[in-house]
Amino acid sequence: MEFCTRVASACDQRQRLTHGLSMELPSSEPTSPHAQRAVEELFDAVRVVDPILRDALIDSATDDPWIRAEVRSLLVFDVDATPTFDDASRPAVGFDPSALIGVQVDGFTIRSVIGSGGMGAVFAADQHSPSRRVALKVLATSTTRASILARFQRESQILARLDHPSIARVIAAGTLTSPAHDEVRHYFVMELVEDGRAITSWAKDSRPSLAQLVETFTVACDAVGSGHRRGIVHLDLKPSNLLVGGDARLHVIDYGIAKSLDAIDGLGDANASSEPLTIDARLIGTPQYMSPEQFAADPSRIDSRSDVYSLGLILYELLTQQLPYSTRGHSLVSMARIVAESPPIQPLQLDSTLPSGLNAIVLKALEKNPDERYGTASELADELRRWLHDEPILATAPSTLDLIGRLIRKNRVATAAIAAGTLAIVTATAASVIFAMHASREAERAIAQTARGNIRAASTSLALGEPADALMSLAQAPPSTRGWETRHLRQRVANFELFTAVGAEIFCFVESPATHELIAGVTGGYVQISDLDRVRPSEVIDLRLFGGLPTTVVSLGVSSDGATILVTNSLGVLIHINRAAGMINAVGNGYSACACLKSLIAGVRHDGSVDFIDLATNTVVSSLPGIGVLTDASFTRDGRVALISFHDGRLRCVDLDSEARTLKERWSTTARAAGTRAVAISPAGSLAVVAWRDGCIARIDPRTGGTLYERDLPGGSVFDVAISPDERTIAASSWTRTVRLVESESLTVRTRLGGTSAHVWGITFSHDSSRLFGRITIEEQNADGSLVLTDFAGAWRLQDIEAILDSDTLHFPACATWDSLSRTFTTADRDGVLREISPVDGSVKVIGRLDVIAGVARSIARRGDEIAVGHGGGATTLLAMNAQGVCQHRWRAEPIGGAITTMAFSPDGTLVAIGDDENQVALLDMSDGATHWRAALPLGLALADRRRVTKPLFLDDGALLTFANVDSLSTRPIFRVSDGEPLTHIATRTPCEADDALVHPDGSISFLGITGYLKRETRDGIETQSLPAGNGGVICANREFTRFFIAARDGSARVVDVDSAEELMRLEAPAGLPLAVAFDETLDALAVITSRGIMRVWRGMPNYSLPPSSHPTAIDLLILQPVNPDPKPLPPPRPMAQAIAIVAPIQGP
Repeated sequence: MEFCTRVASACDQRQRLTHGLSMELPSSEPTSPHAQRAVEELFDAVRVVDPILRDALIDSATDDPWIRAEVRSLLVFDVDATPTFDDASRPAVGFDPSALIGVQVDGFTIRSVIGSGGMGAVFAADQHSPSRRVALKVLATSTTRASILARFQRESQILARLDHPSIARVIAAGTLTSPAHDEVRHYFVMELVEDGRAITSWAKDSRPSLAQLVETFTVACDAVGSGHRRGIVHLDLKPSNLLVGGDARLHVIDYGIAKSLDAIDGLGDANASSEPLTIDARLIGTPQYMSPEQFAADPSRIDSRSDVYSLGLILYELLTQQLPYSTRGHSLVSMARIVAESPPIQPLQLDSTLPSGLNAIVLKALEKNPDERYGTASELADELRRWLHDEPILATAPSTLDLIGRLIRKNRVATAAIAAGTLAIVTATAASVIFAMHASREAERAIAQTARGNIRAASTSLALGEPADALMSLAQAPPSTRGWETRHLRQRVANFELFTAVGAEIFCFVESPATHELIAGVTGGYVQISDLDRVRPSEVIDLRLFGGLPTTVVSLGVSSDGATILVTNSLGVLIHINRAAGMINAVGNGYSACACLKSLIAGVRHDGSVDFIDLATNTVVSSLPGIGVLTDASFTRDGRVALISFHDGRLRCVDLDSEARTLKERWSTTARAAGTRAVAISPAGSLAVVAWRDGCIARIDPRTGGTLYERDLPGGSVFDVAISPDERTIAASSWTRTVRLVESESLTVRTRLGGTSAHVWGITFSHDSSRLFGRITIEEQNADGSLVLTDFAGAWRLQDIEAILDSDTLHFPACATWDSLSRTFTTADRDGVLREISPVDGSVKVIGRLDVIAGVARSIARRGDEIAVGHGGGATTLLAMNAQGVCQHRWRAEPIGGAITTMAFSPDGTLVAIGDDENQVALLDMSDGATHWRAALPLGLALADRRRVTKPLFLDDGALLTFANVDSLSTRPIFRVSDGEPLTHIATRTPCEADDALVHPDGSISFLGITGYLKRETRDGIETQSLPAGNGGVICANREFTRFFIAARDGSARVVDVDSAEELMRLEAPAGLPLAVAFDETLDALAVITSRGIMRVWRGMPNYSLPPSSHPTAIDLLILQPVNPDPKPLPPPRPMAQAIAIVAPIQGP
C-alpha cells in the first residue's frame, strides 16, 4: 500500500507534502494512464480552492466529460471539499446582486432581488412607461466563459421567438453598469410572475382537485409544446420553472439552456453555442429532472421527447409527492446509470387511489426509449385532455369494461332506461362476476409487474454498489415471484459481513487471531477494535493527542498474543498501545510502517531505513540506512522479513533477527521508471508481489528479488495488495468500489468483490484465508429521507460459494455445447482438441482429438458419453467416451454437402439431427451414422449468407422435427421423424432470422433472432414478440420454464421472464462471442462460455430463503475530546482509560 497515497485519504489531504512524501491520487476507473493522471492532478488542484471556484476550474481544465465527472465524484467523499452539484443555488463569484438595487437603466428601476444563481440574478423592477412590474435578469460578468454569455443572449432571443400566453415574453434587452464595480453587465427584461410559486409548492399549499391539478399541468404542456412547434426544446423543465402566480395562471420560465432542434442537428444558426452536451450536467439541466438521453451526452438524441420525459417526472411528483428514482447523494455518473437502468415505480403502487389512465400516461412519458414516449409536449397535453374528458387514451388499449363504462357515462338517461328492464338482475350478476375476475387478473398482473420492477431495481442498485438498496428491493418482491435472479442477487449482496460501524473512513486493518479481534485504523486518529464474534463491545481508542494535529492511522501491527498494538500515523508518530498495562506511549517520529517482534519493534521510516526499537526503553538498538522515498512496506507474520518499495521503483528485502537484534539487507533491486504503488509479502515469506504505477503486477521471488512473472492487471490503479496465507490468492484494492481477487500463479483476475458504496483502502486476509478484511461502506436512509454513507469494519467471505466465477480455459474454442447429464461444457478448437469444462470449479480436461482431415469443427452436441461433431467440410463425426474418460472414434458420415452448422440428439438418444450452411438438413442413426433421411429447407428469396440452419427442434416427444434457420423469407416445414415426410396439414410458420431457439413444455417454440428479438410461436398459430437481447446470441431456460437466459452478442447476459418476455437482469458477460449458455439446476448457476475460451458462472443460492429487508444500523462513533498534547515532541505515556470509548457490537447478517 502506497503510504503517500494512504495518508492522502478523503478525510485527510489526498495530495500534499508530508515528511518529504509526494502525495498522489490514482484513478477510480479502468481507463488510460493519461486519464488517470489527469484525474489525480485536477482533483488535487480543485480540492484546495474555494468551493465557489471549483466548477469553473474543472470545466476550464479539461473537455473530457469522464475526467470532470470523476473528479466531482471524488469530491463527494472528501469532507474538506464540501462539494455541490447545483450551480443555480450558488451565487456567482464576485457578484453582489444587492449592489444593483435602485439602479435605473433604459426606463427600468431595479427594486428587489427575486433570486440569484451561477449565471447571475433575477430582480423585480418597475417599468416607467407603461407603468408595470417586470422581471429583469442580469448576467454576472465575473463568469468569463464565452459560452455563458452566448447562452444568456440566446435565452432572450429564444424567448422573443416564443409566443404563448403562458411563457413570459421578453420586453427589452441591453447592458447596465454596476455602480459598485463599474462593470458592464448584460440584462434582459421579461414579464413578471407575481407571487409565483413552483407548481409542486402550489399543489401542496392550494390542494387542488385531481382534475384541477391535471388541467393546470396541461397548460404547462401546451406552453412547452408551442416551443416544440418552433423547434425549441427547454431542457431544464422542473417544478421551479413552472410557476403558478397569485392569479392561479401558470407560466413556463427559464429558457437559459434551451436548444434549437436545428442547432442540435447542425442546421441552425452558425452563431449558436457549440458547447457540447456532456455528462457534466450542470450546464444542460437539473439532474433530478433530466432524461436518459440528456445524461447520454449525445446531442443527436436530444429533441422534444426529452422535455416530455421531464414533464413526466414533474407529473409523477405532482401525483405521488416524490420522484420515481432515489438519486439524492449520488454522483452524476451514478445518477446517469440509475436513470438509464432503473424502472420507475408505478404511481399506482404509491397511491392506489390514482386512476389507472393517469398511471399509464405517466409511465408512457417516462419510457426509457424516446420512441415509446409522446412525440411532443402538445401530444402529452392532448392525451391529458382525453383523460379529463373521459375519452380513450393512447397510453393503454381500452378494455371492454372501459368502453362500456364510457358508454354509460356519456348516455346516462338512455342507459338507465334500458338497464331498468328485464336485464337488471342478469346484468348485476354478470357484472359482479366479470368485475371480480377482471380485478383478480389485474391484481395478479400488478403484483408480477411490481415484483419484476423490484428485481430490476435490485440489480441496478447492486451494479451501482448499493447493497442496502438491493436488499430492500429484493425483500419487496413477493416470494412467489422470486426466481434465480433474486437468488443470485442475494448471493452477491450477502458475501460480506459487517462488524462495527465507524464514524470516519477506515484506512488499514490488522487481525489478531489470538484474541479473535479485528483492529482498524481510522482517519482522524482513531483505532477501533472489533470482536469478530460480535459478542464483546468494540473499543475506540482516541490517538489524536499524539501529534497535536488531526491525523490518519496509516499502519498497524499487533503482537502474537494481541496484548501489544503498534500504530503509525500520518505525522510519522510511532505509538505503542500496551493493553495489558493499560498505557499508550509515543515511541518515535518519522515512521511509516511497523511490526512487533516479541520485545522489539521494527519500524520503517519514510526514507526506507529500518530500526529495531526496544519496547521497554523506547531506544533504537539497531538500524539499517535508507535508500529512497518509501511508498509501501509489508512484513511476514512473524515480522522476521520486511519487503519495502520505493517511489523510484526499487524494492528492498530486509531480514530482521530479533534474537541477535540485527538487521540485514537480503537484496535490493535497481530503479524502475514506472515506480511502485504497493507491495506485499505472504505471511510465511515464500511469495511476494508488487503493483507498479503503470498498471502491471508482478510476482517476485523473495529469496533473490527476481521477477517470476508479470502482466497487466485490468481494473484500474491499485491502492493496496495482500496475499492470502495459503498463497493461492492476491487481493488488490482500488478506487472502483471493488476488490480484485487474482490467481497468484497466473496473475489473472478470478473475481471481483463488491457491495460497498465507496472506495476500498487497506485490506488484509484472515489468518485462515477465509475472509478478506476491508472497509465496507453502506448507504443508509435517515428518518427525514436523506441519505448517509456509513463506514463499517467488515469482511468479504471467501470460502463460501462465490457469486461469480471466471475461468480462463487457455484455448480458443470453435464451438461449444452444454450437456445436462455430465453437467459440463464440451468444446472443440480449430486444431481438433476436445475439452470438458466444469462450471463447478472451472477445471478443464482434454478428452480427445478430432481428425482435422474432415475439416475444422463448426458445431458440437453431447449426450452423456456420446459426442457428435459437425465439420466445415460437411462431415459428421461421432465419438464415445471410454471408462477412462477419453473419446474414441465410432463413425464418420457425410450426408449433406455444406458445413455442418448445428446438430442435436433426439430425446431418446437414438438419432442426431444436423443442418448446414446451405439450408440442408438430415437425420442420422446414432448406431452407425446411416442417413435416416435428408431434406432441403425452402430457400425462398434468401441470400447466400442467409441459408444457415441454426437449431434442430424435436417436438411431440421426438415424433416431429423442425429447424430454425437464419433465412426469414421462406416457410418452415415440420417433418415426421419416422420418414422425413413434411406434414402439410400442420401449419408452417415464418421463422424470425433465428440465431437460436428452444421448445417449451407445451410445444410452443421461442426463437431468438439475430437482431435480438424474441418471438414465441404456439402450435395454434399465436405469435408474440419482444426485444430482450442485443444482436442475437444463444438461449436456454430453467427446468420450470419460468426464466430465459440469453448470452447476447453485445457482451451481456440477460435474464428474461418467460411469461412477460421482460428483461429482469442484465449481467456483464466475458470477452468473446457467446458459444453456449446453460443453467445448472444442481449448482443453481448460469454459465456462459465464449470464443475466447473464458467461462463465467453466476451462482445463485440453493435452498434459498430471503431474510427480512433490514440491514445493520449505523452506530455513531463516540468522539472524545482529546487531552491537550504535551508541548514536547513526543507526549509522555497516557493511561488508556483517558482515550477509550466502548461501542456496542453490530448484530449483522
